[in-house]
Amino acid sequence: MGTDTWRTRAKFEGIPDYLEPSYSWLRRIYPGRIPEPQYSAVLQLLSPEFLDRTLARMIAVLDDRDYHVVLNDVDRAGGAPLPEEELSFVRRLFMEYGFPNLP
Repeated sequence: MGTDTWRTRAKFEGIPDYLEPSYSWLRRIYPGRIPEPQYSAVLQLLSPEFLDRTLARMIAVLDDRDYHVVLNDVDRAGGAPLPEEELSFVRRLFMEYGFPNLP
């Protein structure tokens, strides 16, 4: 899908303009849903980059999840760090797409 299509979808789904670049970045990495084994690592790696509610809103729209459930997951992601092996795959994937320099 082209950038304009993602932008249209983001607007339709309620993503504010200031989140469109980050939403599009994540959508390029995860064109469908975030695979369950990567979900917690995604939240933990992105938590320092976004306010909790902002991250929860973006992930809820991206992954078609309930916002309040995602917000609770984001809160838990700020707790004890995941084992490095769980983070390393997602970290490498993010780096391939420009992390930590989010668009």
